[in-house]
Amino acid sequence: MDLYINEEKFEVQAPCTVEQLLIKIDRKAAKYLALAVNDEVVPKAEWTHKLLEHNDHVTIITPTQGG
Repeated sequence: MDLYINEEKFEVQAPCTVEQLLIKIDRKAAKYLALAVNDEVVPKAEWTHKLLEHNDHVTIITPTQGG
């Protein structure tokens, strides 16, 4: 199935949870991460069971320092 992660197209095998996706794209180890699917925030507690669907748009945000 096709997913869009931060507007970049990715192909993954279905079924796929948010957690499985993060492992696949090597982001699971990130300590601070926010994630939304189709503009709806998905709490970290739901990542293990939130199933993604074909053409979902996933937005991954990591904090940065600045001034």
